[in-house]
Amino acid sequence: MDQGETKLLNKRGYNRFEIDTLATLIREGNLERPIIVTNLCSRGVGGVINYSTVINEEVIITMTLPIFDKPISRKAKIVWCKEIKKDYCQVGLDFGPYNLVVLS
Repeated sequence: MDQGETKLLNKRGYNRFEIDTLATLIREGNLERPIIVTNLCSRGVGGVINYSTVINEEVIITMTLPIFDKPISRKAKIVWCKEIKKDYCQVGLDFGPYNLVVLS
């Protein structure tokens, strides 16, 4: 990765990269909501949202990243959520072991 992305150490065994990009979460009922993706690894993303969610909510995330020719979409599950200030939460999304993003 280039263009200012920084590689982070990751206790989960996947290289994680800091990024700053706007993406879309598609929630139940085809409700589209924004997410600011702050880091990415093969197995999932971390980001910031300004709406409520629940752990284990299944979503589809669509992102445009400079390392890919076209937008990518992945099914994901919200695996953690932490309020960082009123009306804003950091969230972690897991793609699952069979839905990885290949980062090279």
